[in-house]
Amino acid sequence: MRTAGLTRRRFLRGAAGASAVAAFPAILRGQVPEVKVGAVHPVSGLLARVGQACRNGAQMAADEVNAAGGIRSLGGARLTLLTGDSETKAEVAQAEAERLIREGAVILTGAFDSGHTMAMAKVAEERRIPFLIDIARPTTSPAKGTATSSGTSPPAGSSG
Repeated sequence: MRTAGLTRRRFLRGAAGASAVAAFPAILRGQVPEVKVGAVHPVSGLLARVGQACRNGAQMAADEVNAAGGIRSLGGARLTLLTGDSETKAEVAQAEAERLIREGAVILTGAFDSGHTMAMAKVAEERRIPFLIDIARPTTSPAKGTATSSGTSPPAGSSG
């Protein structure tokens, strides 16, 4: 039985597609870009246990893409995961998203709950970069419907 939710394949598909769009100008210049993915999760504070698992999953996904030769559509570009800790606080999630973009992230992922998602979606929308929501349910997230945000989590009521 297949369960809905974030799988490594879904994450990789979303990250690779969004990264390809974001890196297109570099492709036109003939450069093979390093695709920087900004991942913000609550790795300290009340939600640290699950946030650490989310961060580990994101790193495993990036490692899997790189081990398979990188993003083929970008000439083998490697994924580099830039990480941030929301400290289980929405305002910190927003600040971390902004920091990761300054460090070169061309796509954001993470968040975990609606408050974090909303804060990060605001940054992504303002900076016009993709935001792949990996956990927060889009049906309950205020980020639903923004031009740069997309979710991969199961529908409400599908988890125990």
